[in-house]
Amino acid sequence: NAYAAGAVVIAPNGNVVPVAGQPARAPRVMGVGGFRLGQERGPVGSHSQGLTSDSRIKPDLLAPGYTKTATNSASGIATYSGTSGAAPYAAGAAGLLRDWMTLGLINNDAGHVYAHLLLSGPEVGPFATGASPGPSPQIGAGLIRLPTTGTSQWGKTWISKECEYVDIPLEVPAVGNTRIEVAIWWPAQTLDEDGVPKSAPSDLDLEIRRGGIFGGVESSSKSSAGVFERAR
Repeated sequence: NAYAAGAVVIAPNGNVVPVAGQPARAPRVMGVGGFRLGQERGPVGSHSQGLTSDSRIKPDLLAPGYTKTATNSASGIATYSGTSGAAPYAAGAAGLLRDWMTLGLINNDAGHVYAHLLLSGPEVGPFATGASPGPSPQIGAGLIRLPTTGTSQWGKTWISKECEYVDIPLEVPAVGNTRIEVAIWWPAQTLDEDGVPKSAPSDLDLEIRRGGIFGGVESSSKSSAGVFERAR
């Protein structure tokens, strides 16, 4: 309901393996896992991870955890551990993205922010379910690092049984090297004829294709689970 009302919802994935906690495992929420910085740099292995009961990857992404912050202790500062320490960084990143994307407007789709958050992670698909090749479901799209340069475009489209493929053209400079990063996110479930959500999320695939007579697939993300794809 919060997502339907236009809210971007960020939640810690939890620290009890293997099930992501509520509300992080909800279909339209970004679940955040922890990432250690410094000498122990890497994903926090103890956070909740893996697939939800309807085959969605959780966490969706990672943010720094185990960092120092203000506290009410005598020292005035302490290390904030677990995914509860990581989720505020992801929420801050989401706030920065939404402010930049809306430029003061309030009608931007929360799904656009989700896609940009996923685009800010380094991992590309296909994303693993624990058995297939690809990034581990422990990390999702990986550690958030907001982009500082480049050009961004976003929007919405739809598919159906009658329209199974959608082409979205991108203008690329004729000279020089251009890196293209693409992410899609969708609201988990499709609806049946009565408007009731189906039990399993829809399965979409993503391809970056070269145009022209010599065109072909340059990169793709075709995961067997989850509600997002990411290609470079």
